[in-house]
Amino acid sequence: MKKLIAVVFVALLTSLAGSVWAAFTGRQKLPQAASATTVGTSTVAFSVALADVNNPDGTTGSGPLTWTNIDPGNTVWKLSERCLVIRSTINVLSGGGIQMYTDNYNPPGGIGGGFPKYLDLTPTISTDTNSDPAGLVMSTGTSSSFKLPMAWSVKSSSQIPTTQIAASDPNTGPTTSTPDNKYQWLFVQDKNTPAIAVASTTAFGNGTDYVTVINQLGIHFGQGFEFGGGMGVSKSYLYFEANFAGAIPNATYSTNVYLEAYTD
Repeated sequence: MKKLIAVVFVALLTSLAGSVWAAFTGRQKLPQAASATTVGTSTVAFSVALADVNNPDGTTGSGPLTWTNIDPGNTVWKLSERCLVIRSTINVLSGGGIQMYTDNYNPPGGIGGGFPKYLDLTPTISTDTNSDPAGLVMSTGTSSSFKLPMAWSVKSSSQIPTTQIAASDPNTGPTTSTPDNKYQWLFVQDKNTPAIAVASTTAFGNGTDYVTVINQLGIHFGQGFEFGGGMGVSKSYLYFEANFAGAIPNATYSTNVYLEAYTD
């Protein structure tokens, strides 16, 4: 009998509560304005440190991004053993960010300065695959026409190689939620990359979404120009991969990757 009474009591409360809410009628509403004003200067700035991909929050180092122990006959896309840790401040409302590219027609120090200049084998044709200088250039002297494609992926937290992030072809890699999902990777562009229809390559443009790693909306987390995380993203991790399918044994390939803060 006690159990039955309890059930009836709960049902009665529910009924009464519903009738009380249904009887609500607003009588009067007055607005009260609120406002705040900020001071300071809009800023787009960053610092960068080189780190081991297996311990990116540990001791930072110096030197280049590296790929070692590469067997061209058995290696296609491979994750770099180092990544870049970026600390950024971007507090503009729009039109600001950090872009990334190579500039292989203009190696630092000029020709003979230690990095090869890319040599276009078909300079009179500006829309074939030879026209794109992006990537790692073979160091066979002061200039070379041999290059290897590179791609990049930026994360808001460090990733464990193989289990959380893995190399993948940005065009043909897996589309599932796996560490080698292709959609996280974007091809590295050069400052002189032209539009190449046969390769579905768009021309480099300063401040364009494709080459922007971070902007006021956050990190660039997908191929479809998605940005997220907001201005609160102050630390991010930039990973690189390269395709060694076209490499030859006992050779060195190199380039310089440039990060550049901008407003527009």
